[in-house]
Amino acid sequence: MDCIFAKHTAIATSFFSILCEKIKNLLDGIERKDDKLVENRIKHCIVYYTEIIRYVSLIENTFSYGILVQFTCSAIVICLTGFQLTLMTNFLSAHFILMATYFWSMTNQLTLYCWNGHLLMEKSDQITQACYHVNWYEMRVNDQKLLITIMERAKQPVAVKAIGVFCLNLATLMSILRSSYSYFAVLHQIFS
Repeated sequence: MDCIFAKHTAIATSFFSILCEKIKNLLDGIERKDDKLVENRIKHCIVYYTEIIRYVSLIENTFSYGILVQFTCSAIVICLTGFQLTLMTNFLSAHFILMATYFWSMTNQLTLYCWNGHLLMEKSDQITQACYHVNWYEMRVNDQKLLITIMERAKQPVAVKAIGVFCLNLATLMSILRSSYSYFAVLHQIFS
């Protein structure tokens, strides 16, 4: 599930990169600003953007329940595994190495989801900048309005959420690791 999620978010991130380039190159190859051609290119970008959003929504609907369960279980496992690691005295034993590897794997699994979600969100946030890079002041007013349509939609970056509870980004990863550490500190205090 992890690899499939990473693959789909990487594809969506690539789609956003392609869209940024399409927007930046709206006026390329047009000698006298052929109004119909520019309008068709902008409309194509709007349709393309809508399809990317639909694709990300499909990714979210497919993986959101699994991600929520994964994040909940991982936070608990990271806390408990970290606690068990602090209780061990022999750091060269096979048991300690296995526990440390498991702790590292669970942390990396969370990082995989959050990192890919963060990259997707950042790339979708670059759509507005791409609209500014095109020479919009040379376009007709109707084409400028179509470009504003893209920019208004891009004000809210596209993000993958786990059942609408939280976005998958680096801030969420830090929040989960902070809460795991808080639970770990409580367990350690109780144990002491």
